[in-house]
Amino acid sequence: MNTQTANRFNEIYAKYYDYVLHYLQSKVAMREIAEDLTQDTFLKIAENCEYFNPQKASLKTWVFNYANNTLTDYYRTDKSSKNTYVDGYVGEDGKETFELASEYNQGGVEEREIYRAIRRTMRKTLTPQEQKIANLYFLQNLKYKEIVDVLDISMGTVKGLVNRIKVKMQKKLMPLYV
Repeated sequence: MNTQTANRFNEIYAKYYDYVLHYLQSKVAMREIAEDLTQDTFLKIAENCEYFNPQKASLKTWVFNYANNTLTDYYRTDKSSKNTYVDGYVGEDGKETFELASEYNQGGVEEREIYRAIRRTMRKTLTPQEQKIANLYFLQNLKYKEIVDVLDISMGTVKGLVNRIKVKMQKKLMPLYV
């Protein structure tokens, strides 16, 4: 790795390390695993840093793709139990809201069933674009601005779609859990 590439990698690492770690923590049960996956992600980025082409994708999208591919590799090779859990609560508007829990807990069958129902409802109810935004906003906990950067769409579009997704999902899920 030449000096220019090493400097570029250091900039990428400094700018995106926390973002990648947070994303991976939202996908795996233990922080240690997320840290290992983040390390693996940046090793891959270091090996391929010179191949980044800003005309094909933004830097953030490029980094996110490496993180996502590393996560996919992990799930393909790790045979241990991987569960994602769902929290339900009543929001300020009086409506029950469901969100995927980002922390590991000792949930059981009921939580897995709720998660499956939410994922199934997302697939059946939301358009492909809405599914992408739902994944970024609700599962990866990205802010509106980050979604705008990743998907290269306007802020108004993101805000409108997030609101539409909330309404659609609550309408479909409410009968299941009342």
